[in-house]
Amino acid sequence: MQNRQHHPILRRVQSLIGRGQTAPSGLVRATIAPVFARLYVVPRLPEFFARYPDISVELLVSERTVNLIEEGVDLAVHNGELLDSSLIVRRIATTPIITAATPVYLTARGEPTSPSDLEHHTCVIFTPGGEPRPWTFRGKFGPIVHHPKGRFRSADAEQIRAAVLADLGLAHAPGWLFAPEIASGAVRAVLVEYETAPLAISSVHPAGRRLPTKVRVFAEFLVEVLGREPGFVMA
Repeated sequence: MQNRQHHPILRRVQSLIGRGQTAPSGLVRATIAPVFARLYVVPRLPEFFARYPDISVELLVSERTVNLIEEGVDLAVHNGELLDSSLIVRRIATTPIITAATPVYLTARGEPTSPSDLEHHTCVIFTPGGEPRPWTFRGKFGPIVHHPKGRFRSADAEQIRAAVLADLGLAHAPGWLFAPEIASGAVRAVLVEYETAPLAISSVHPAGRRLPTKVRVFAEFLVEVLGREPGFVMA
């Protein structure tokens, strides 16, 4: 009689059972700011899919804060502080808030050495909710607030990035937005000694439910990915 452990059908059944117990599967729905996803998540998905062939990912790109439960979202990547008792927030990294422009712009207009110099500079203005966001700096005697002036404004971070790369002026933004260009020298950070506290990057999921394995491994993969990038300091 053939040994049951070596029976080919039995081996296949055991393999399938073992795979089902250990390999996470299913769809992960995550919300991430559009430019963040384009720069740091989508290019790394081939590696994730190779590691977890039974998981699919849907990215719901949004600049707004999404109601995770109502919209059926498993995970969000959030920039900044978030106080909501219905959510579990795990800080995974921080990034500096930088003021930056291209060498072409800085050569033409000069490099600001203090926030007051910005009055003589063209700013690329971020307008979430339709209103220009003030720029905040750390001063010797407390915060310094600058109200930027310039000819281009947008509520879309991708357009802010594109405008700076087109030499249109200075932007005040999370360091990750220009990390590849800062590393290559295509963009330069200025007023570094006036930078405020870094911005928190967190993974967020609804409280009161067990985190499925498929979501946990995706969250862990994001931590791994950000740990390789120059724009982040891991928590």
